[in-house]
Amino acid sequence: MIPRVVLDTSVLLSAERHEIIFMAHQGIFQFIWSPFLIAEVVRIRTEWAIKHQLEYT
Repeated sequence: MIPRVVLDTSVLLSAERHEIIFMAHQGIFQFIWSPFLIAEVVRIRTEWAIKHQLEYT
């Protein structure tokens, strides 16, 4: 059975997130998502984009 993992938002926004996502894709573990976690990631990324005056086109 693959271990199930809940990751903190700081991990999902870290520089190592690509390696972590790759490990999950390889089946080393399974991400456990929640609506709260997704909302927190969106909120933090939005605040970061506003702070750095980025816009999506």
